[in-house]
Amino acid sequence: MNFSCMIWPWSGATVDPVVRLAQTAEACGFESVYVGDSQMIWNDVWVTLGAIATATSRVMLGTGVTNTVTRHPAVTANAVMTLNMLSNGRAKLGLGAGDSAVRTAALIGTNNSIHSDLGPISRRIVVPGVSLVGSVCHI
Repeated sequence: MNFSCMIWPWSGATVDPVVRLAQTAEACGFESVYVGDSQMIWNDVWVTLGAIATATSRVMLGTGVTNTVTRHPAVTANAVMTLNMLSNGRAKLGLGAGDSAVRTAALIGTNNSIHSDLGPISRRIVVPGVSLVGSVCHI
């Protein structure tokens, strides 16, 4: 059985506390560490995951979850591929509706078909080494 944990990258002067939590999760045998993405509430998910990637060696790293309303799919694809390089193949991409990010950016009600079907978006950002299984994308 594999265990994962979710870390909220609270806003602060440093990401060190979040990095230490991820290191602790890795030391405790967790398989994955996910970092929340709500760019108007917390520190940036991709910068935080990059810092965690350089401070860990085994644990899988992913967004829990990012969205395609406040983050363009092409930019997200580049970010996850960069994280995959930094982490030596340990990146995961969690995509969702972006509840808190969308709400705090006042984008609720955005006429965006992405909310209704993340499948086509997921398929568009798939790159070598990435597979889409049902609604879960494995890197």
